[in-house]
Amino acid sequence: MKNPMDLHMHTIASDGADTPAQLLTKIMAAGIRVFSVTDHDTIEGALEMEKLVPPELRYIRGVEFSCIHPAGKCHILGYGYDPEDPELQAALELGRQLRQEKLQRRLIFLQDRFGITLTKAEEQFLYSQKSPGKPHLGQILLDRGLAPDVTAAIQEYINPCNDGNDRIDADLAIRAIRHAGGTAVWAHPLGGE
Repeated sequence: MKNPMDLHMHTIASDGADTPAQLLTKIMAAGIRVFSVTDHDTIEGALEMEKLVPPELRYIRGVEFSCIHPAGKCHILGYGYDPEDPELQAALELGRQLRQEKLQRRLIFLQDRFGITLTKAEEQFLYSQKSPGKPHLGQILLDRGLAPDVTAAIQEYINPCNDGNDRIDADLAIRAIRHAGGTAVWAHPLGGE
């Protein structure tokens, strides 16, 4: 392949395992020449990556909105947007608020269903995240020895809590991306929510 690319990657700004700098090292080692950071409901990792990319690589600023549509849950990717656009910023803020509310419901669920109460430090860590999600909470449960890995922690303790919505409307996400001069793309249309 002349220009290997990957246009759907995450950093620790959402549910990725690497900082932007660590991810860039892996990208370069893999020979990827064109790439995008598409963290869930935040552009923090994308903007940080933009500062690090050497001139020989092509970087496309990205985001992945967690959305709801009449057909069900989905993800909408946005590429090449203006990060200062007010509609994009409003959509990101709504996504952040919905994630914070979902996190609160999950913490109440863990306490009510399993008797698991997080420490103040654990809660502060979760609420300090730009895009707190299942992997962050799953890691805390793993660290406590409640599961053999993060995936098992999510399946046993977090997935049963499925009340409420933590996703923005897909049409709103698409409009915000387009208003910001970006291109909207339906992520993994054949599966995965």
